[in-house]
Amino acid sequence: NIFPSGRDGIYETYFGRFFKSALKGDELIYQKLLAPMAVAREPLSVSDIAQLLALNSRKAKSLIKKAQNLLCVGQDERVRFVQKSMVDWLLNYDKDEQLTVKVENGHHILAKWCEGTGAKEPYAYRNGIYHLCRNGQYDIVKDMMLDLEWIDAALQYDVEPISIAIDAQQHFKGLEENRDIFLAARALQLSQNALKNDPNQLATQLMGRLGHTHPLHEQASTRHGPVPWLKPLQTPNLTSANDPCRMILEGHSDWVTAVAMDDTMVV
Repeated sequence: NIFPSGRDGIYETYFGRFFKSALKGDELIYQKLLAPMAVAREPLSVSDIAQLLALNSRKAKSLIKKAQNLLCVGQDERVRFVQKSMVDWLLNYDKDEQLTVKVENGHHILAKWCEGTGAKEPYAYRNGIYHLCRNGQYDIVKDMMLDLEWIDAALQYDVEPISIAIDAQQHFKGLEENRDIFLAARALQLSQNALKNDPNQLATQLMGRLGHTHPLHEQASTRHGPVPWLKPLQTPNLTSANDPCRMILEGHSDWVTAVAMDDTMVV
C-alpha cells in the first residue's frame, strides 16, 4: 500500500506487476516483447509483435492490453511505450536485472526475425541491415546488399537508397575491406535523387555506376522487369561508385553558401 517513490519507483511497480501478474513470471515472453521494442528504430506493429512472439493477432493484442500502463496501440496499429522515458529505464542495467532488458538481446531478436519470418515485412526492409549488423550477421547483410531483387523490393516499400547506404556505411564492420559492399553502398548513395523520383530505374543506375565485374552490375544487365528501363550500352556512364563525389544536392534556386547535415539528411 506504499505509493512508489518517484518515476523510477512507478516504472518498477508497473513493469514488476506486468512481469509477475500478467506474464506469471515468464521471463522469455517478457524479454521477447520488451527488448525488441526498446531498441527498435520505429514502433513495431501488432502483426510484427505477434510474429516475434509466435502468437496469433488476437493473443498478441490480449497480451498488449495486459500491459496497458506500459504500452498503447495507435490508430496505425503500431505499439508504443506510454512514456519514452520507459525505454531509458528498461535499458538501465543498474535497475532491477529481472525487469530490465539488454540492448544486444533486442538486436538479436529483431535480427533473427528480419532474417526469418519477418523478412518480407516493411520494418525488415527499412531496418534489417541495421539490426543484422548490430547482431554481427555480416554475411547475411552481404547477401542482401548484393541481391538486386532485395534492393528493388526495399525501394517498393519506399525505403530510400541513401538510408540503405548509410546503414551499411555506419554499421558494417570492415566495410572498406568488403569492396563489393562498399561500392554497392556508394552506388545507392549516388542514385538517391534519381531513384527517389523513379525507383524503376534501379538497374539503370547500378549499371551506370558499377564495373562489369560487380555482382549487382551482372544482375542488372540481365534484368527483364515488367516496367521499361534504360539499359546503358556503355558502362559506367554515370558518376562512378569509385568517384570521390558523395552526393548531389538538388532543389536550391540560388548559390549555396552553407550546408548543415546530419547522418541521414540535409537540414
